[in-house]
Amino acid sequence: MYHLVYVGKLPRMNRQMPSYWLRYGLQRRCLKQFGMLPRRETRKARVSIVRVLGPRERLMDEWENFRVAFKGGIDSLVTGGYLVDDSPRWVSFSEPRQDATRRHLGPRIEIDITYELEPMSNPHS
Repeated sequence: MYHLVYVGKLPRMNRQMPSYWLRYGLQRRCLKQFGMLPRRETRKARVSIVRVLGPRERLMDEWENFRVAFKGGIDSLVTGGYLVDDSPRWVSFSEPRQDATRRHLGPRIEIDITYELEPMSNPHS
């Protein structure tokens, strides 16, 4: 199990999809904070995400808005070796929660990753 924390704001959601550079920038910042695993994970994962709001941030309406805004962060979990892939075959996401009671700690994203006991036989087939 891993408990990862990204400290920083998400890209603004005033467009349908953040640009490639916004996603790539978020991915690089997350990788810098999370680090890389020495050996890539080969097990199916369950990911739980909590968004701790900052002092002047508002709640997001839907999970899809958050998922699009944090796509670079999810990609960094794959690049860093925490997840095999972000497809439903390899990871299941619980409904993300938003926490407005700890605004003094935000803005930040807290990620908990738990794995199945047995690795799958061929992760890249």
